[in-house]
Amino acid sequence: MIFAGTEPPGQCVQRRMSLRRCAVLLAASAALAVSGCAGNGSSPGSAAASSPAPASPSASVPGETLSGTVAAGVESGCLILESAGGHHVLIFEDPGLRTEAAVGSSITVTGQSRPGQMTTCQQGVPFVVTAVRAN
Repeated sequence: MIFAGTEPPGQCVQRRMSLRRCAVLLAASAALAVSGCAGNGSSPGSAAASSPAPASPSASVPGETLSGTVAAGVESGCLILESAGGHHVLIFEDPGLRTEAAVGSSITVTGQSRPGQMTTCQQGVPFVVTAVRAN
């Protein structure tokens, strides 16, 4: 039975669920906004301060060294280093270094693994090469 000025029970439940969802979304948005501003010590609105500077391969972090055999990747133009540590896709910021890594050659490379870096090579852990030495 519906009384004047009241809602049917189903609509009341739907409205309460809707309010709960709004409250949860509002709380989550506020938490993200606060965490995005926390700890960077910069003025708000500074675009450069909100995004960290990319680490350069020659940063104070010591480079990693890998040895193995260079293979052609499944995608055109991709070079893979097959080593005891697995497969690494070789990324050369200096194109001159790429000429020293011919398919089939045994080399040692120095640089940095970048597991989170996206590539089009679809295989291997990205490895930014800073030096190449023939074995």
